[in-house]
Amino acid sequence: MTETTHQAVAVAEDKTTQRAGLMHAFSEAEQIVSQLRSVPTDVNVRGTDGSYTVHLFFSRHDHGSQGVLEFAQTFDAEVTSAPSMHIDGVYLEARTRVHGVPALAWTVADQAPDPDEPRERTADEDPITYALTPEGEALATAEAVGQ
Repeated sequence: MTETTHQAVAVAEDKTTQRAGLMHAFSEAEQIVSQLRSVPTDVNVRGTDGSYTVHLFFSRHDHGSQGVLEFAQTFDAEVTSAPSMHIDGVYLEARTRVHGVPALAWTVADQAPDPDEPRERTADEDPITYALTPEGEALATAEAVGQ
């Protein structure tokens, strides 16, 4: 093999590794969301070179601090807070690793939640399971909603 051929093989292997890391992060994002009762406003995967982080944003208008607290409780993460630099409120975030993938949940809340009052999930708050129709539409399954 020529040096150019070796370089092409190395680039192809590198792209395969990057793609595998990206797909693993997407898979973990799906698993994270499926375990939360709170629905994130936005979920995305960011990163480069095969190292990716799942970002979950919870809007302050949809009880964002509850979403961050639930994420932290579910995935054993610590919630940190700081004054928001861009808008009035408190920036809250929880960071952890889920099956080796870094994950971050965040929001800007009106005030920091009381750390001594973690939000507990009750038995009737199990996540809803969704099924896809042949047209690709998401439907809640009857078993998941108790019907």
